[in-house]
Amino acid sequence: MRIQDLWDSLIQVHGPGYFWDSEALAVAMALAAGENQVAFAMEEIAPWEDIRRRPYPYNIQACSYAERLAQIQQRFPGIAVVPIPEDQPHVEKGMRLIEQHGQKEIDSGRRHLQGIATVDSSAANGPTVAQALDAYEDHIRTSMLVIPDPEEGIEGRRLSDTGQSYLKQIAQIRIHNAMQLEWPLSRLTFEGCDAMLEVWRKRPRRRDGQGSLLPKTCREQAKLLKRFFKWLSKSDRYDWKKPSDFDELAIKIHRANREKAAPVTSLAQQVRTFTVDELGILNQYAIPFERFLLLCGLNLGFKRMECATLRVGEIQLRHMHEFANYIDFEFTADLSFVRRLRTKTVVYSEWLLWPLTVTAMEWALNRRKGQTKITMGDGTGRPIPFTADALVLLSDAGHSFTKPTKNGNPNHQLTNMWNRLLRRIHRDHADFPPLPHETLRDTAANWIREEFGGEIADIFLSHGAPLGARSLVECYTNKPFGKVFRALRWLETKLQPMLEATPANPFPSERKLGGGGLTLKQQQAIQRLDQQGISAGAGGRDANVFSGKTISAGGWRRVARRV
Repeated sequence: MRIQDLWDSLIQVHGPGYFWDSEALAVAMALAAGENQVAFAMEEIAPWEDIRRRPYPYNIQACSYAERLAQIQQRFPGIAVVPIPEDQPHVEKGMRLIEQHGQKEIDSGRRHLQGIATVDSSAANGPTVAQALDAYEDHIRTSMLVIPDPEEGIEGRRLSDTGQSYLKQIAQIRIHNAMQLEWPLSRLTFEGCDAMLEVWRKRPRRRDGQGSLLPKTCREQAKLLKRFFKWLSKSDRYDWKKPSDFDELAIKIHRANREKAAPVTSLAQQVRTFTVDELGILNQYAIPFERFLLLCGLNLGFKRMECATLRVGEIQLRHMHEFANYIDFEFTADLSFVRRLRTKTVVYSEWLLWPLTVTAMEWALNRRKGQTKITMGDGTGRPIPFTADALVLLSDAGHSFTKPTKNGNPNHQLTNMWNRLLRRIHRDHADFPPLPHETLRDTAANWIREEFGGEIADIFLSHGAPLGARSLVECYTNKPFGKVFRALRWLETKLQPMLEATPANPFPSERKLGGGGLTLKQQQAIQRLDQQGISAGAGGRDANVFSGKTISAGGWRRVARRV
């Protein structure tokens, strides 16, 4: 009977063409089960994508959740509408923020009536800062486009990684500058612009409430706000010009005294780097792809993006250098190099390759030659020819590691590969430092700087101007690549213990099957036991070696053959 009453009331409100919506259906199912209440989850009725452009405070998920529960309760007064138990704290937080915002609005209205507010009623009816920010977001989506590499399998153009980063920053501005976004543009005087920047100079709290945002994060947010103001001043869509003293707007971020002192503490005094012994462990445990990343980081100073954007024509194997007569170095025809512009800085540099790095490059090039078309996902079946412009590193499906995810986030597949290597090592070496791949670049540059000075380290890193942007030496002289090559020869000698830890066949032509989740020590134990004539049944029960893990006969034989 209650369900019939519910249906009649819905038909009366929506008309005879109405059909059950999700909220009404949930209420009806609760009534049919004899329940006196119905629960809704936050992601169900207030998903982030639906509320992110709403005005403050309803662009905060907790606030929209509390509001939607109240609206549903008003729509269905015959049953109690409640949050699911795990979302109860979000409701309490949302109600508290809504109440605080309401009090601020009352205080603002009172000040306005007392004559503190200076915006007249005619200006208040003009475009708001939020509307201008929406237009700026649309501008980013249409202007910051790049032509993807064929290996990405994407048709047309896509938003650049920088554009994606800007959109995420704008989402943060919508949250933390929400009150200022309701202003009319006429209120963006010098003081108005400064008030928006002050939110970031004071470093707002993190969304989880665990402290303030990092100074670097806040600085980048403030820089984006200034870009927004400059774009707004140039745009023909809005009658707003930046104030005459705009350049005096400061973006210096407030820091606590303990943060100012942090750089001189014992923990933060030095850049964290690997030791030679730790690099040996990395080399010993790495599979071919991971070892390629290891050598690119140490020999070439490459980070994730440099590895992902390395092209076939930038690798010159066993090649006499064209400018051997102009570079102070003893060249021979069997030397190999990588010569390229760094993607980030667009600065040219060259690196002499170590013999093991040459083997790694040959392995990568042969692997790339075998990838002739995209086999899965976007662009399936598209040819990816092996040319000088072709990317060297591709996924098994034939996609580049520069291709963004479906949600537009940066591609972190190479980072994930490195992290898997660290996890395998950690199972045998619990105290091994979990440092990211870019630490390899820092490690090599640190040693080169100590031995050869800052200029050579900067050239190795492909930094913009080792002697400073205003130095005329950068304009009228060549970079001393001969010294860089000697530095790499010296670094190779220093890393000899690491290189000696290389397995017998570091880059096999055929891909090996996995070790079934076994650590390197466990695989070595299988090989040792197999040589002693111990079978999988007997050896696989050794709990001290395999931690209770059951080893199949097939897995045992597969690992035992790796000698």
